[in-house]
This record gives sequence, structure tokens and C-alpha cells, in this order.
Amino acid sequence: MRAMFEITLTENVQNFDVAPRLLEWCKMIDRRLSVERHILHHFCSPSTIDPHHSRMAAFQDVRGLLKHELVHKIEHRRLDLDRIHDMTAGELGNVLSLPAAGKVVFDYARRIPSLNIDVKLQPIAMTIVRITATITADFKWTDTWSGVAEPFKVWVEYWDAEGGCTQRLHSEDFTLLKKDRSEQQSLSFAVPVPDNKALQYTLKVVSDRWVGLSFEKTFTLPRSNTSRIGHKTTLLPLTPLPVTALNHSAYESLFRFPTFNPIQSQVFHAVYHTDNNILLGAPTGSGKTIVAELAMFRVFSRNPKALVVYVSPLKALARERMKDWSERIDRQLGKKVHELTGDFTPDISILDKADVVVTTPEKWDGISRQWQHRDYVQRVSLVVIDEIHLLGQDRGPVLEVIVSRMRYISTQTDNAIRFVGLSTALANAEDIADWLGIGTVGLFNFPSEVRPVPCITHIDGFSEKHYCPRMATMNKPCYQRIKELSPDRPVLIFVSSRRQTRITALDLVGLCGSDDERNFFRFRWMSDEEYNYHRARVRDESLQKALEHGIGIHHAGLSEKDRKVVEELFTDKKIQILVTTATLAWGVNFPAHLVIIKGTEYYDGKLKRYVDMPITDILQMIGRAGRPQFDTSGQACIFVHQPKKSFYKKFLHEPFPVESSLADHLTDHLNAEIAAGTVTSKASALEYLRWTYFFRRLWANSAYYDPQASIEMEKHRNDPRALRQHVFDYLERIVEGCLSNLTNAGCVSFAEDGTELRIEATRLGRTASLHYLKHETVSLFQRSMRRKERLGWADVLKLLCDCAEYSELPVRHNEDKLNFDLAELCPLDADLSAADSPHLKAFLLVQAHVFNFCELLPISDYNTDLADLLDQSLRIMQGMSDVAAEEGHLTSSLNIILALQCLMQATTPARSSLYTFPHLRQEHIRQLDAGGISLAKMVEMEQKQQREALQTLRPGLTSEQVTDACKGIGQLPRLRVHVELFCEGQLSRPPYHVSPDSSLEIKVRLEYANRPTKMALTALSKQSKTHSWMVLLGDEEVDELIGLKRVSLRGKTSSAVFKFSAPEADEGASQTQFQLTIYVLSDTYVGLDQTVPLSIHVC
Repeated sequence: MRAMFEITLTENVQNFDVAPRLLEWCKMIDRRLSVERHILHHFCSPSTIDPHHSRMAAFQDVRGLLKHELVHKIEHRRLDLDRIHDMTAGELGNVLSLPAAGKVVFDYARRIPSLNIDVKLQPIAMTIVRITATITADFKWTDTWSGVAEPFKVWVEYWDAEGGCTQRLHSEDFTLLKKDRSEQQSLSFAVPVPDNKALQYTLKVVSDRWVGLSFEKTFTLPRSNTSRIGHKTTLLPLTPLPVTALNHSAYESLFRFPTFNPIQSQVFHAVYHTDNNILLGAPTGSGKTIVAELAMFRVFSRNPKALVVYVSPLKALARERMKDWSERIDRQLGKKVHELTGDFTPDISILDKADVVVTTPEKWDGISRQWQHRDYVQRVSLVVIDEIHLLGQDRGPVLEVIVSRMRYISTQTDNAIRFVGLSTALANAEDIADWLGIGTVGLFNFPSEVRPVPCITHIDGFSEKHYCPRMATMNKPCYQRIKELSPDRPVLIFVSSRRQTRITALDLVGLCGSDDERNFFRFRWMSDEEYNYHRARVRDESLQKALEHGIGIHHAGLSEKDRKVVEELFTDKKIQILVTTATLAWGVNFPAHLVIIKGTEYYDGKLKRYVDMPITDILQMIGRAGRPQFDTSGQACIFVHQPKKSFYKKFLHEPFPVESSLADHLTDHLNAEIAAGTVTSKASALEYLRWTYFFRRLWANSAYYDPQASIEMEKHRNDPRALRQHVFDYLERIVEGCLSNLTNAGCVSFAEDGTELRIEATRLGRTASLHYLKHETVSLFQRSMRRKERLGWADVLKLLCDCAEYSELPVRHNEDKLNFDLAELCPLDADLSAADSPHLKAFLLVQAHVFNFCELLPISDYNTDLADLLDQSLRIMQGMSDVAAEEGHLTSSLNIILALQCLMQATTPARSSLYTFPHLRQEHIRQLDAGGISLAKMVEMEQKQQREALQTLRPGLTSEQVTDACKGIGQLPRLRVHVELFCEGQLSRPPYHVSPDSSLEIKVRLEYANRPTKMALTALSKQSKTHSWMVLLGDEEVDELIGLKRVSLRGKTSSAVFKFSAPEADEGASQTQFQLTIYVLSDTYVGLDQTVPLSIHVC
């Protein structure tokens, strides 16, 4: 019976009417209960979940069962579940003439699952709509009757009047977990719009356990204003241009081919010979990067001092560009190319001299927020935005904001900024072109058919219901497709997770030996000697085993060295197959004849379920098949879940409009503009929105953003004035919501300015903008510090991990169990009630880092997650210290900086700072401590004394180790601190005597007695940073922080100045003494801090 029901959910069954009935029959057989009986009869038999549940003497016992006679009486009174829910326990008792039974019946009725469903509809195109269902549980959960999870079936159906039957548009499973019962659950999926355009649709959530229990929501589809066919550029039959058309020998030498391809030839004049903004939409593999280089060459020739900014939405793509341009643009052409990402933050002096900056949207957003004070931002002449179609995805709002800001900067300065957007084929290219300021010239949108290398796409469906078994059933077809389509040419296999790379590779190894040929090494194209050499170079055991059979594994969890070995072997055609995660599709440009996409779903740790990959990701993977210069044709195989096969057949190559997601992330971006002074009122906030892509799409597809506003706008479609008013009413509601959030977080304030309220950023709002923090984060910091004035070192680490920035830290399938095991190794207690919380995982990873047991992390993915966590920690800790300074908390500020030092050096306050040096073991540290030698003392020694101290250690260090350690010591800063006190502008000499209420100024001058390295030595694996000092002035007696300054010594000296007023003298006393302390703390090194006490007499 269950099998028959599953069959009705497949696309091969046209009549869906029978599916609900079959599901009810399955439940009736399981529970031995007719659907015609009252649902409370479920409680008349022992629970199928709790086998030890037994009948008690009284029907109202918590562990007992309801008596059949009582439920029969309820049926006789025609009390259905809805009526019972509408009544009180007393009313139930009166209706049943059993007052004592009313409370029991009411309690049992509350145990039956009840769901509230809300549906949001977003038309993506005329033929497809996205449905987001928000499900909220509203019942009393009991383990006896619900267990740890309640299973449901979800489907969307409509009545087909022509066929006289119900048709299914979508179906999927939904499981409500006990631990998530108090949270809203969200389901989001895209469904095709039927050609007959039915008037009503129904979303049903049917229990897979309770007979006769279902919930439904009826809705109508909103009207989409998005046209079916957008602007398309015809590929002209032009003669390919030779590279000599550049008329510049240095530029020509950068290309290894003699002529540009047809697409490059067609756009050549507009890109290389004009300053028009450009939007180029073309299939993956069309050579769009070379088009960007043509625009860069024009800047180099016409404005050599200008800066080119290349914005990549992904770090992998940025690394690929850096690898290529460091050789071609930097070394060969002599133009300075620098990377500005989370992994690399060059010194400002380097950026001032840069010709090309390769950056990510988030990094450039943080940099450009302070554009008025950064000369290199003001000299930008060209902004290249790669993969601009990702506007509609998670990082899209940041991309949208920086383009809007750069256009605004262009209007505020005399420097015109050119924009070049690169994308796949777009359905609404005109909207993006309008947003980029592109007129009639500069828009090129080539359809997918003009792909330079033809590619045949095969779509195979797999009916296995559950994800892991479905992935397993794909391995043999995957092997057969390789033998059939690419037996002797490179193959890329994309999978959704790092675990799947290992499983797939090892299964392919097994299939090599199980087929008729039994050729274990058919995919290996190198000798045993070569294999043994490369095997010794890699550390991952699964990779070693796979390489033996010519199969590589590639994912972010591998060490950088292992990844480079695999990349080298695949590009050199030493191995035939590379199994990789989807992120590689955006990074390294690998040649492949065949691409296999093994599954189109991935596990979303935030939603705790498998979701579909974006179509853009799938197209990017397909684009790796048959790349130009490597292949004359390509093959692509997509393995999908059978119910989704028809969807991918219909929509895979039909471009969807790019929608904006800025409205959902506007609050923090609006705060940044308020802090920068761009937005000063509600009117200027609305004006700011007019620069955004969101504003363009709101007019074009209003139903996607607000269905209710869309209905009102549709009524006034022929009345431009009323239509405009409705648009701005909607925008005003959004702005008011953002301002309300910022006000509640303490980030903005309002002041009267004539007839209008003026919006001003508070110190908290400016801190959030400066350090690129979310408003929730700075608000959390302030609340925590007001709740507990003296934060300890462990409190600071916990507060760091609780911030909103780490809410997106991935918690993968079954990692909650790994977190339980990891927590047992951690010295600091953690709340394990939510083991799948990203904040708990962050806290555990931070402890592994500072307590030095990263080698005990359960899987390599945790090391990658830790690197990403530490990547953000620097700016978060700096923001936290600013909030503590604003609150005036001295102890908290000192512990925040101490925690920052520990994060940078992977240590704890209890651990000796001498571990900073290489080669020193625990027994060496004990000997140095016994001799009274600290890190600060070692740094101040002459090199001869350092060598003598190290050579006396036992067990002894080699001469090379001593030299290496001395070299490390010499790279640390030797700081000198000089303090001067000015009273009413006059320099005072110690002992300090000042007048009551006089103006005081303390000047702290820092200088180096040596030349330390410019980049600090840290334990961070991904990020390099410059070294700076935190100078604090505080009063220890009352735990008050008077001021905090950050000082970077670009030369050999720099200063921090504190201005304040002297206190009043104590009444009746001839003079009053107060004690202040100056703290000079490193933001990187533990053990180099200095303190200077100041005793000041007020007389």
C-alpha cells in the first residue's frame, strides 16, 4: 500500500486524486483505525511509539489511555477537534455531563499535532513561482505520542477543470523535530505555473502518522509582470578580430591565442574604444574575463594613475584571478595587482600604490563606507563585477550596495567610474543595465545557444526517496556514463558535500574492479613511480587511496598542499577523474570533457534539511564541460531526484529574472549610510533606495516583494500618480521598519530639524559600520556589558561566539553528535541543550584553537570552519572593544584585548608567552621561566644574549633551531613608551600638580627601537594582518576607562592623545591625589604589554 502511494507521487501518474486516499489507507492499516472515527480514538490504544505504554485504571491518568466509552460519547455529541479546541475544559465537562472528564479530554486534544501555515508567493517568471511556507507548531508535545519527530507529507495541488481531476505541482516530506517545535519552520520551493492558470491552489500538510489529520492553505497565484522573453543579443557573423587589434605590443603578448572569439570580437569596440558602461551576459566559457581585461587595458592607457577594482562574489574566483593576473598583469605588464579579501588585507600604503585590486563584495563594502577618507577609493576609474547574476542570492545585497555606492561616489567627485558587469545569459538584462547606467550602447545579452563549445546535456532521474541511499544508487550509473561518454578524456564529478567526495571516489574505485574488464587502474594515466612520488606528497588517506586508481578528491577540507597536488595531477592529465564539491565550479578553471552533477541538493544546516542548489550553480558546473582552448565539444550529465526531472528539463536553460534580496538585509546597509552621512532623514533614505537595483525590480515584479502591495499597485496600473504613491508607501514602510530595528538596537537617534526629523548615527551605530558588524551584534555587546560590568576572559570568548555573524556557521548533518563529543574535551562549560546551534559550535572551535587541541577535531571540516571563524574574529573583537570603551568598562576592555591576543597566538592567559617562539618545548619554557626570562625580557636582549640563553636549554636545540628562534625574536617589536602631561596647554613635569577642573592632555608617544616585520606573526591560517597597539587610559580604583586609542606605527613613531578635565579637590583638603594608569597593549602578541602609572595631585 505504501509503495502504491509513493508511485502516485511520481510524474508518471497524471491523476493525483488517489494519493491522499492511499496515504489515509496506509495510516489506517498502521493504526487499525478508520478515518471515519474520531481522532481521539488514537488515545484508546497503546502508543505505537512507546511500546511500554500501558493502560491505567483511571482514564484521566497522564500515562493512561482514553476509554472507548468516553470517545464514543464525544462522537455522539458531534464534537469534532475544532469544536473541542474552541471550548474550555469546564465547557467540555458540561457538554459530556462528566465534569472530571472535561480536563482530561481537553488535555489529550492538545496533544494532537496542530500546525499554523502561512504562505508567501513570489513570482519568479511568467512560468514559475516560488512558494515559501512558514509552519508553526501549536500543540502540547508528548514523547509518548509524538516521539522525537512528527512526519508530514507536503504537496501543492490544484483542480484541473479540463481534466476533471486534481493535479500535483510539488510534493516533499517534512519532519517536525521535537527540539525545533518552538521555532518557525520554513519550506521554500519553486513550482511551474500550469498553462490553464487555475484560479485556486492548495498547499496541504498531511500527517504521516495520525489518521485523518491534515492542514491546508488555499491561495491564488499573483500576477507576474515579468516578461517571458527579455533582451537578447544576436551573435553576428563577424570575422574574428586578431589580438593585434589592440595596437599595443605589451597587451598583445599577454594572450596565447591569435584571435578573439566571436563574442569577444563583437563587443571589442564598445569595451576597448569607448568609456560606456558594459553589461555582458554570455554562457560560461565564453571568455568574459578577457572582455574585462580589455576594459582594464583602456584604463591603463588613458588614465595610468587610476585604480581598477575587480569584485568577485566568491573567494575561490578571486584566488583564480590573483593567480592569473599576478603573472600576466603584475609581472609581465608591470601593473601592481593586490588582493583585498578576508584572507589578505594589505597595508594602506600598498593600496595607495595599487593599479588593480581584486576583492570580494563584503571587503569592498567595508572599505568604501569610509570613501571620503580613503584616497584610493576616490581614484577608482573602473569597477568590474563578475558573476553579477548572483545579485539574487545570499551575497547579492552587498553586491547591490557597493555598486549603488560607487555610482553615488562618481556623482560626488570629478572622477567618472566605469562599470563592467559580467554574467550568464539574463532574462531581465534591461533592469540590470538600467541600474548600471547603461543606455542603448553597452548591453550585450547572448543566449545560451551561442556557447563557443557545444555541450549536450543529459538529465537522469533517480526515484530513491532518501538522500543518502539516492546518492549511493547514482554511483554505478555515474561509472557507466564515464565509460560511455568520456572513456579516455577528463571527467569532473560535482557532489554536494565533502563526505560525498570521499564516498563517490571510493565507490568508483570498487566499480573499476567489479566490471567485466577488472581494470583497477583504467583512470590512472601515470606510472607507479610517479604515483608513489605524488602519494608521498599528500596527507589525506582517502585521497591517497583514490589517486592510486586515477581519481582525485578536491574540497575545502583538504590541506592547501593536498589540493594543489590534485589540481596539478588533473591539469597535467595524470588522473582522469576529479570528484569535487560545487564550490570548485566558481574557482579553478579545470578542463573537462564530461561533467557529472551527482545530485542537485545540499544539506542546509540552518534549515536542517536538504534543499535545491541554485540554478546558477548548476549552470556554472555545466559550463566546465568542453571549455574553449581545451575541447571541441562537451558532455554534461545531471543526476536528479525523479520528481524534479521534468522541472530541470523545462527550466534548466531558460534564464530566470534576477531579483533583489536587499529588502531582507537593508537594516545594516542603511545604518552604514547613516553613519557615513549619506542618509540623514527618511526622505534621503527613500532617495538612497532609488539608486538600488531593488527599486527597479519593485516596479517590474512587485508581487515578488509584497503581494499585498502588488494588488494595490495593480488596481492603479493605469494611474501613474497613484501607482507611484503606492510604491513609495511600500518603500516608506520598509525604511520605517529598518529605522525601528536600528533604534531598538541603539544605533540611531532622531533630532528635530525644522519640519523634519534628522537621523543621526550613535556611537554604537558608527561602531557597527566601521567594523562591518550587524546591528544585533553591537546591541548584544552593549546589553551584555550593562548586565555584567566586568567581563572575564572566558565571558569574552562566549560573547564573541554568540554574535550574529556566526549564526551562518555551518552545522552539517549529524554534527550535533560530534559537538557532544567535542564538548567533553573543552575546559570551558558549554550549553549542550542545542547541540546543533552554530553558536555552540563556534564556542567549541574557539576553545580548540586557544587550548591547542585542533588535532583532536573530529573531522577536517571543523578545521575549515575554524579558519572561517577566525577570519571574522579580528573585526568583531575590535568592535567589542569599542563598545566596552564607550561603556567605560576598564576590566572588560583589558580582557577583550587579552582574548584578542590569545586568538591571534592560539594560546591562553595561563600559558607562557614564550610559546610564540618556534622550536621551544614545554621543558624549555620551564627552564626559561625558572631563569626569570619572559617574552618581553627576551625581546629586549641583544642577539648574542638570546643565543646564549637558548643554547643553555636542555634537551639542546640545534644550531639551525637556535638561529630560527633568534630570527623570530628579532621580528617582534621592541617598543618604547614616552608619556607627557599638559595642563592648560603647558607641559608639566613629575611630580604632577594641577589645578582643580583644569584641562589636561596626556600624550603617549610610541616608538620602535628596532625594525619589526610589517606583517604580524599570528597563528591564523588564512589571514595576515598588520600589527598595531591599543593605548588605554583608565582608573583602576573605580574600574573606569577614560579613553582608548589604536596606534599603528607606520614609521618608527606615533602618538595617542587623551584630553579630559581634572577633578575637583576634596572638600577641606589642601590637595587630592588620583591615580591613573596607561596601558599599551599589543593587538597581536601576548606578553609585550606595558603599563605606566600616573600619580596626579590636584591642589
